[in-house]
Amino acid sequence: MLWRCRSVWFGLLLLSGCASTPPTAPTADAGWLSQAPTDGLPAVLRLPNWPATTEQLRTTSESIYLGNLDARITQLEGADHHNAAVAQALASSLLHRYRIIGRWPDAERAGALLQSALTSAPDSAPLQLDWASWLTLVHRFAEAEEAIARVDALHSRGAVVDAAQLSSLRSELALATGCYDCLGDAFH
Repeated sequence: MLWRCRSVWFGLLLLSGCASTPPTAPTADAGWLSQAPTDGLPAVLRLPNWPATTEQLRTTSESIYLGNLDARITQLEGADHHNAAVAQALASSLLHRYRIIGRWPDAERAGALLQSALTSAPDSAPLQLDWASWLTLVHRFAEAEEAIARVDALHSRGAVVDAAQLSSLRSELALATGCYDCLGDAFH
């Protein structure tokens, strides 16, 4: 019994050593909200410590994140690229890395992988959606609209489509082509 009691106390002592106090928000001047905006910005943009730095936010280190992304790409490169799902996953990862560090060869390779995968799986709505996204990225807007039309046709035949991704892509395309009326209240 005494042994169990000591074990419990020892465990609690270890856990208390791991506990930390939550970070406290820095205090602002007493009247920072009541001050008249001199720059025309909304109050949310005048908050202290906004935008937050990576030191203020608990985030994954960029070297760890990019290392994990590079490892994923390396793993997918060793897989069968003739499989449309593998090609799509590799293309998505390459595009993600392109958006982070801007390596144009990543974007070009992603486009080639998506185009190749579409020859083997032209009726894949997610693949068509990723293709439309890539076409938008490289400013081939008319082709992107055609790819979205193919996604709509596949969806009408029962294909599962990520509605949020499709809506976001439509908005991105409308903004890029100057179709502000298509954006509705989101733009006005």
